Amino acid sequence: MTMHKHWMMAAALLGLAACSDKPASEASAEAAAEPARAQAAASRAAPAPASAPVAAPPDTRAPLQAGDIEAYVRGMEKEVELLRAEYARIEQARTDGDSDTETEALFAMTANDIDEAGASAAGMTEARYGFVKEQLDEIGSKLAMLDGLAAMEGDTMKLQAQVGDPYTGLEAPTIDALKARRDGIEALRGESIGLRLKAAGG
Repeated sequence: MTMHKHWMMAAALLGLAACSDKPASEASAEAAAEPARAQAAASRAAPAPASAPVAAPPDTRAPLQAGDIEAYVRGMEKEVELLRAEYARIEQARTDGDSDTETEALFAMTANDIDEAGASAAGMTEARYGFVKEQLDEIGSKLAMLDGLAAMEGDTMKLQAQVGDPYTGLEAPTIDALKARRDGIEALRGESIGLRLKAAGG
């Protein structure tokens, strides 16, 4: 009776194996791989995540804004601070007859480090800071010429017209900021130039 049961179980197993197209081991592997294939298919079907927008670089030569004026003042204050320190070294070196230190300080006054420190204090890139300085130098020069022409005797209207409006192209808030800061700006520019001239003049 026991032998008969064994034969019946063996026959049932053989029948199941015959009904399958693949061996049991292959069927198990196929079933295990199915979730991975489903996940890969879902990944291919899912849309790619949108990339974050890349911010456009700031326009170095954009027209002056009111905020540029205060930033310029901070930058120039830092430049003048460094120039004063280097000029003090030069004066001391000349008193001591120390030509090496004098030469070192002279080079420091003309090195790009001064401009870099100014740009950093202004919170601007070096390129933008340089552009703002150029624009304010040009405006300052025109204002000085107009002041000189206005103080001259005779009719200087034609000459003033040739100089033109220093504030052309600027918005009203920027013009107001420039006018409010004009004296301070001119003082910083003048001291910066004066310190370099005195250092070079020996």
